[in-house]
Amino acid sequence: MDPEFDRLKELARSSPGEFEKERIALINELIQLHQNATRAHGEQWRIDMETIKAKTPLGACVRLSSLMWKEFYKLEDELQQLIREVETVKKVVPEIPANTPAGKTATIIPFKRE
Repeated sequence: MDPEFDRLKELARSSPGEFEKERIALINELIQLHQNATRAHGEQWRIDMETIKAKTPLGACVRLSSLMWKEFYKLEDELQQLIREVETVKKVVPEIPANTPAGKTATIIPFKRE
C-alpha cells in the first residue's frame, strides 16, 4: 500500500485533530494547483457543508455520493442538449462530400524541373 496513505490512516486513528489539519492543508495545496482556484474553493465548501450536515461518516458518504450523481446528471443533460443541437444543424446545413469539389474548379500549373 501507499506509505502516505498508511501514515494518514494511522494519524486519523491516533490524532484526529492533527489529521484534520493535515487534510485541510493537503486539500488547499491541491486547490491552488487548479486553474480556477476560486471555483475549486467553492466546490470544496459545498463538500464540507454536506459533510457537516451529516450525522455519521456513512451519512456524509451518502450525501457526497448523491451530490456527485446530481452533478453527473447535469453534465449528461448538457451533453444530450449539445448532441440535439448538432443533429439540428446537420439537418439544416447540407453536408458536402469530401471528394466533391462543390462546383469549384482550378487549373493546376505544373512546375518545370530543371
